[in-house]
Amino acid sequence: MSVADVSVNDIKQFIWRFVMKKIVIAVALLAATSGCALIGLGGPPSPEGHWNLVTEANGQPVGGSIEISRNNDGTFGGVVKTDVLPDLRITEVIWQEVAWLIRARGPEAPVEITFVRDGDQISGSWTYGPTGGDFTGSRIE
Repeated sequence: MSVADVSVNDIKQFIWRFVMKKIVIAVALLAATSGCALIGLGGPPSPEGHWNLVTEANGQPVGGSIEISRNNDGTFGGVVKTDVLPDLRITEVIWQEVAWLIRARGPEAPVEITFVRDGDQISGSWTYGPTGGDFTGSRIE
């Protein structure tokens, strides 16, 4: 299966299973440590941030970055920058905890970026029309 075959519903199901496992583990730990104080849990972290990324395209290394910010209407947008394409305006950000889907418009085709965040590190894959690849990156402070 390629990244192009992954639907938003597939990503949502993956995220739901991932989050539910975390909740089950948290409840089990809480039950095991019943003498501990319960601290209120907030919502998921904001997707806002700036990450660098490293990938390959046509056998050549490519560097870039992803910058996500909150729009005036409360939605999220931003820009994807690479060494090989003009800046790509982010048109959609779907996120849940640590798994994200970003859509942008490329000059000749749509761009989709999916990744998982582990602390300040990210890893995932991208598609630009019929091409694609994997990438890694880290948060820029």
